[in-house]
Amino acid sequence: MPWQFFKKYQLIEKIPSSIRKILQDGENGLIQETVKENDPCLERVQNVLIASNNIAAEAAIKQAQKEGFNTLLLTTYLQGEAQQVGIVLGGILRQIAETGQPLQRPACLVAGGETTVTLKGNGLGGRNQEVALGAVTGIAGLKDVAIISLGPMEKMVQPPLLAVL
Repeated sequence: MPWQFFKKYQLIEKIPSSIRKILQDGENGLIQETVKENDPCLERVQNVLIASNNIAAEAAIKQAQKEGFNTLLLTTYLQGEAQQVGIVLGGILRQIAETGQPLQRPACLVAGGETTVTLKGNGLGGRNQEVALGAVTGIAGLKDVAIISLGPMEKMVQPPLLAVL
């Protein structure tokens, strides 16, 4: 399967020869393409889940309440293009600032999930920057408004996006 990906996108010549050989050997059945259950190489592997998106979001809410914020956990199932998510969050922040709905100030809106970015060109940054930049128009001109988009070093679980008023 990985070999087909590299072939489809004409990337075979762009990967290091050592990696190319392993992928080719896997494609030709000379080595296992993926590690299988009970493989001896997994004997000393231990996986421990220490948190989840929901646990992180709940902890953010709890801490924000301790700090005196009115809080709302919007969702932990947020999905979509990061820029569009930012636009939506920016709109919600503007509504909070102008109407006090769905939260009165000081407010902390927490949303968690897994956003995506469609790559265009050779730009730098990632999902969190895209979310924040998407919110800029929505929060422009508002006083005492911040959007904080957080992500782990390991891209395994996306922690909550925080929108703070």
